Amino acid sequence: MANGLTFFTAQPGFIPFPAATEVFTEQAEQYTEQFIPLATVQLEQFFDDLHGTVHFLLPTSISVDEQAQQIHQLAQNSYSKHDYWLACQVVDGRYQMSLPLQAEYALSQPRFQPLAAALQQRRAHLLATGALHHPWAKPNKIGHYQDGDRVELISQLAGHSVFGNWSSCSSLPIKQCGSAIDEDGDEMPIELPLTDDGRPFVFIGRVTSYHYLHHTPDDIGLVEADILLFYDPISHMALSTFEFS
Repeated sequence: MANGLTFFTAQPGFIPFPAATEVFTEQAEQYTEQFIPLATVQLEQFFDDLHGTVHFLLPTSISVDEQAQQIHQLAQNSYSKHDYWLACQVVDGRYQMSLPLQAEYALSQPRFQPLAAALQQRRAHLLATGALHHPWAKPNKIGHYQDGDRVELISQLAGHSVFGNWSSCSSLPIKQCGSAIDEDGDEMPIELPLTDDGRPFVFIGRVTSYHYLHHTPDDIGLVEADILLFYDPISHMALSTFEFS
């Protein structure tokens, strides 16, 4: 199956809303203002042949569709020069960022106020309930939510990255690597980005970013993107892209 693992709560080896200092090697508080850490995966917990730690990041520029200015024009690695791709060097389980900090993309900017407020509310909700729930979900009289109202914190973990807009529209080289059966029983091509020397990256998993951002129905338009994360254990490069609804 293409699905892999789906988690609705934190698990050993899977940490939603990780601390900035656990994600970035330097200037952690500044980088987390522009590249929001949504989740951390400790690879050895889910992959027999992988070790280390990788992180799902949401660039603030995604919400204003100005990626070319923030990421691609200033990229220092070949992967991040492609539209809708972001590569980070992994050093001892944290990301060594090569992109310059840009104050205009910080969460503290007025245009990102709704995004920052929703993030704060969602973090508090996860801490209080142990899960994230649909914006329209209501607790019962003793403050408990139904399990059926939870949203996925991660899906397809250690599964397969199947064909989608992310691959069909990519300028970064993509290779078809077999096929998988999706949740509807249909056969779908497995597609993986390639390293600079032509090797397929390993697919890590998929995070629906709006699950981490939509606390009320009014938040529904903040970000409509899934984050797909890949990893190359030889170069220790984490590579992510975005599938828009």
